[in-house]
Amino acid sequence: MIERGKLGAAVLSCAAVAALAAWTSETPVRACEASFTPSAVRVSSDPVSVLVEMSEPIGMIQEVAAEDGSGIEPGGYDAQMNALELSVAEAHAGDWEITFHGAEEMTCTGSLTVEEGD
Repeated sequence: MIERGKLGAAVLSCAAVAALAAWTSETPVRACEASFTPSAVRVSSDPVSVLVEMSEPIGMIQEVAAEDGSGIEPGGYDAQMNALELSVAEAHAGDWEITFHGAEEMTCTGSLTVEEGD
């Protein structure tokens, strides 16, 4: 048998959990999206540089990764210039995701188009 004071606390706890669940399901998750200028690059033996704009700040960039199978090798990211150097000598034509890993497991992802080289 539950004591009267403990029953009230249990009912209140259940109400708090239900309110939190409702708030969480209604709160939109903000995803960071990256865009590149130019939005398309050509396969080239020379490295290319693209400017990066992120929709949300993600802190200091710890790592940049290209989608598996893209053949794109991210080089250095210049935070002052918001520029990313890419090796595209082995890149394959198509739309590929580039993901920036920032502070505290925050990420930002954008799509970069690779076109066939000359």
